[in-house]
Order: sequence, then C-alpha cells, then structure tokens
Amino acid sequence: VKSFKGLEADAVVLIDVPKDDASSFFTQSNYYVACSRAKHLLVILHKEG
Repeated sequence: VKSFKGLEADAVVLIDVPKDDASSFFTQSNYYVACSRAKHLLVILHKEG
C-alpha cells in the first residue's frame, strides 16, 4: 500500500482485510491510501469470523 502513494488504478481490490482489527497492518492511513487510489471500482473483502 505504501508504494502505491501518488498512483492511481481503474480498480483496486483489497483482499483479507481484517474487519475489526484496526491495529493490524491496515492502519487508518493505509486504508485511506488504498481506497483513494481507485478511479472507478473499489472492492474490499474481509475475513469472516
């Protein structure tokens, strides 16, 4: 995610994103960077359970 700063993509897919664990690799800042890179489509998949 950090190396994606300043870049864009037509679609961004985030896989195995923790649903409730904000202390993991995906900090609030990383979420913002990842989600704001999508120009047309953003898909976020989280682990169940």
